[in-house]
Amino acid sequence: MKKIRIWTDKEILFLKKYYPTKGSKYVAVSLGRTRSSVSHQTARLGLSGTGFLPFRPYSPQEIIFIKKNYPLRGAEYVAEKLGRSPSSIYVKANQLRVERQSVYSWSIYDINYLKKWYNKKRPSQIARHLGRTTSAVVSRASMLGLATYKIQRWTKYEEDFLIINFRRMTYKEIALHLKRSRPSVQQKCVRLKLKKKNLRRWKPQEKRLLSLLYGKITRAELAKRLNRTTTSIGGYAKFRNKTKKYAPAFTEKEKKFIVNNYLKMTNREIAQKLNRTYMGIFRMAAKLGLNHNPEKMKLRPEGYAPFFTDEEKEFIRKNYFKMTNKELAKKLKRLTFDGIRKYASRIGLTGNPEKRKYPRTHAYVYSEKEKNFIRKNYLRMTNKQIGLKLKRPEDGIAAMVGKLGLSGNPQRTVLWKKRKAV
Repeated sequence: MKKIRIWTDKEILFLKKYYPTKGSKYVAVSLGRTRSSVSHQTARLGLSGTGFLPFRPYSPQEIIFIKKNYPLRGAEYVAEKLGRSPSSIYVKANQLRVERQSVYSWSIYDINYLKKWYNKKRPSQIARHLGRTTSAVVSRASMLGLATYKIQRWTKYEEDFLIINFRRMTYKEIALHLKRSRPSVQQKCVRLKLKKKNLRRWKPQEKRLLSLLYGKITRAELAKRLNRTTTSIGGYAKFRNKTKKYAPAFTEKEKKFIVNNYLKMTNREIAQKLNRTYMGIFRMAAKLGLNHNPEKMKLRPEGYAPFFTDEEKEFIRKNYFKMTNKELAKKLKRLTFDGIRKYASRIGLTGNPEKRKYPRTHAYVYSEKEKNFIRKNYLRMTNKQIGLKLKRPEDGIAAMVGKLGLSGNPQRTVLWKKRKAV
């Protein structure tokens, strides 16, 4: 148990003398106390610190003034009039349950519209109609008691079916059979302590092989030998403290070797000489300020040069719409075409449909015929069927449906449920 230090008369006199001018930190250091104990003692004595006013209770006249003027003019106006801080006015208004009226206050029409259509339309559609955000619509619906979520309890039949088939079937198949969501099935399995796979215990032979071969062979080869996964091998190696320790710090000799041979040898050659990793050499060179040297780029093999020359840039500009990125990479003797794509995006050449000989369906805009086809057949066909007709992806059709304002139709949801049941 900690002993409680009682405040003496001398300490209280010192507190009263220096706290209003120098603050709690000075008093705590000089008296050998904590700042929390000093603040508690000042609260008991009713002392005011530097820049702070003592606690002043609200009078009934001030409360009436807050109720009249806070909803219309806000906390700053009331604070100026009453000689208080805006934060204290804000806290007091919340205690009195006085709300600030603003442009976005809910009218009677908005509330009636929300009550009528909340369970029939999506919150995003209601938000568009009322000119609000979806989060505001959802929060107001929860305040009005419209957003009621019914919890479907598990029956004995469902629990028995889950216990029998949780290893034979996937979570998705069980959810479709029981007409539930996949996360609800997973949560139920966790509550019932059902595991998909039983953990294999490590045998003494496997432990010996791991201790002998770990670090000499790759994890993939070890996994094939032991018929295990690489993650299980890595986890058990950590448990047995077989993982590689951090590399020791670079000595002065190694630093001098890097400085002297950085422009003569590649990083891989230096790493082989010093028995270090490639990334370790790269980071040490960056600390020494040796990287980003154009002479170092000459040592790299052909195709790895990170920067384009002026001739290469002109060649890309002329032939970008005539050749593919792979063909450009072959011509310029580059190993990958990512650099060409990034340089083209900097210049502003990407995103042009002329670049693609066979343009993808999501690369160009929907025509009016396609839009009319979606409008006509939205209630007859699913998004997948419309996508097969128009040769477009299902996600693109769903996005276009949202732009056209067709989503959230109750007839479409009924039709979708009927087809799913069939």
